[in-house]
Amino acid sequence: MKTLRVLGSTLLLQMKQSFVRPMFRFCLIANPILNTILVYEMFRNSGQTDFAAYAILGAGLMGLWGCICFSSAGDLNRERYSGTLSQIFVAPAGFQTILWGKVLGNTLLSLGTLLFSWLTAKLLYGASFPIRSPGYLLLAFLAAVGCFLSVSVLAAWLLTLSRKTTLYMNVIEIPVILICGFVFPAEQLPRWAQILGMVLSPTWAVKLLRMAVAGVPDRAAFRWEEFLLLDAAYPFVTLIFYCLLASYSFRTRDLGHWVAGNALLLCTNTCVFHLGGAFNGERYFGRLRSIVVSPSSLLGVVLESGFFPMLVSAATVTVGLVLGSLVFGVQLWGVPVGPVLLVILAAMFAASGLGLLLSACSLLGDGMHFLLNVVSYILMICTGAQFPVAQLPLPFQWFSRLLPLTRSIEAMDLLLAGSQAAAVLPLVLGELLVGLGCCGLAAAVIGGAARAAVRNGTLDLF
Repeated sequence: MKTLRVLGSTLLLQMKQSFVRPMFRFCLIANPILNTILVYEMFRNSGQTDFAAYAILGAGLMGLWGCICFSSAGDLNRERYSGTLSQIFVAPAGFQTILWGKVLGNTLLSLGTLLFSWLTAKLLYGASFPIRSPGYLLLAFLAAVGCFLSVSVLAAWLLTLSRKTTLYMNVIEIPVILICGFVFPAEQLPRWAQILGMVLSPTWAVKLLRMAVAGVPDRAAFRWEEFLLLDAAYPFVTLIFYCLLASYSFRTRDLGHWVAGNALLLCTNTCVFHLGGAFNGERYFGRLRSIVVSPSSLLGVVLESGFFPMLVSAATVTVGLVLGSLVFGVQLWGVPVGPVLLVILAAMFAASGLGLLLSACSLLGDGMHFLLNVVSYILMICTGAQFPVAQLPLPFQWFSRLLPLTRSIEAMDLLLAGSQAAAVLPLVLGELLVGLGCCGLAAAVIGGAARAAVRNGTLDLF
């Protein structure tokens, strides 16, 4: 309750302080208005039927990113300039709580740029802004807010390390707008720029918003009953089952380890199975041949199709951790929120890398359902989620260090035991390296399979 009060008071105070600054008012009001006029006029004779959506959404996002660059990214530097940074750092309320309150206040206020952009296009040009998939737009909007919140916190932390904050705030504004495809599709950029954009989360947030506005034709890809049963209810029931089994077999009521471990395993339900079967699904629907010979990158196709499941898995892990803690009485109030979220994101990245590698393997064989289910059990057995890794034979202990989630589960145990962020940072970095290694192997397999398919004139390489 104290944390919520601190967040609320910091949020309101930050909104007031930000709005009185002329630069923030420019980013919030003038920037989206002027950008809407500029982009709309440039798109007017383009011949595209959906140019109004590009202009309104693109200009609003440009204004939102401007607010983040010139407000959230520089907030800690302003505290340093005012001589209050050291006081905030040692405040009893908690430095991380205050920082999140500042960023949340700025981000919520900055969302007004989308409204000003829409009003400008409506009043000056009479432009309409049809939303063909309102439900998906809401989901995409929430995902975008989470994306920009995380980017804001990261930028605020990084720019604290330098006294040239004003320089860097100006330097990062336009490059991110360009590479992430705020106003035009990122696919028009050179290949190296597209790869760089894939690393930046705003790229995916923009694609989600644009897809929701344009409409999602394949409604079967996202049915609410399937989402609630497969992605929400089933994982939570699985978590409860294994926690109860651990309580009986280990004769303990302290289930923090099993709640955290099984919550992290929930991300594999979406990342591994959805991403792992991406190419298998394309083969089933007869689209794999077109994808292989198209100019688009096979790796990009998998990343794009798997981004929304990554977001769902991150949300599932977070909700599973909270609900599991409530059901089994695990105390989370003293656990630092920032490091926990960092561990979850690292675990999601590593699991997604494994899913990408499995998807690449589907180009080499037809037994993907067997492989995906075997891998899911390997993760349950070898990552330490259900029992200590030390109980495994020594070769399997070495093998567990090559798997995603092993280090994340260990990091969650340390955080629940009261350790600070510095203690889990090496584990998080190791988890990221595992994810990068899986992505690198997947890229090599996909590239080799595509070249072999073109050379042999067949997609059946098995």
